[in-house]
Amino acid sequence: MKIIDVLIQFRQTIQHRDADDLLPLKQKMGEIVLIEKAKTDGLDSIDDVVGKINPNEMDAIQEFRRSMRRAGMAIETERCYVRKLKAFMADRGLKCLADFDRVHASDVEAHLTDLAVDGNVAPSTQNQAFHSLLKFFTLVLKREMGRIEAIRANKDSMAPTVMSPGEVGQVFEGLSGVYLVIAKLLYGCGMRISEAHRLRVKDIDFANKQIEIRQSKGNKSRLVPMPDDLIEPLRRF
Repeated sequence: MKIIDVLIQFRQTIQHRDADDLLPLKQKMGEIVLIEKAKTDGLDSIDDVVGKINPNEMDAIQEFRRSMRRAGMAIETERCYVRKLKAFMADRGLKCLADFDRVHASDVEAHLTDLAVDGNVAPSTQNQAFHSLLKFFTLVLKREMGRIEAIRANKDSMAPTVMSPGEVGQVFEGLSGVYLVIAKLLYGCGMRISEAHRLRVKDIDFANKQIEIRQSKGNKSRLVPMPDDLIEPLRRF
């Protein structure tokens, strides 16, 4: 944090330039500091990481949020898992954390089977429900969920609509500058928009014509080939 503050001061006072590009880095570093602080200071600090926890929510939901934030899980994952837990509680008539004393593997198995048979959900939706409940058992209930043998969802997934090369070319014709480079990174390298935003100079390997994508989904990294028509624009930037 001190290094970032010094860089901001240097930009503004010596170089007379704005430091807007450093502010997201400072915000992210601040979140990391809060997470580390929360691990040692207890539950009160953990609320500051992604905002205060609603005291009107069910105690099971509040404790699940605290546990996931203490574990450093992403806020989008937290929101997804909370939705799945709320659906399970509504399905089984659970109102509070104490009600989970009577919840066992058979309840989870029945819920997941209902999602597949009656809900006709996609396999990914059923998987999210399973992993959210598994995480709740592990982090909050502190016990094994047990063996689950639910009927697996097998809903046919719809074929994606894919743009033709001509249609992609028309999109590129309407873009210029950094926006065109970002669009070509997304299309040519399979990047997510957040991955393109995080791209740094040291991630680009011109000698081997490849780009390292860091902090991808699951906090993993991967190497992708660099399209030839991106070499010169990336060198300029």
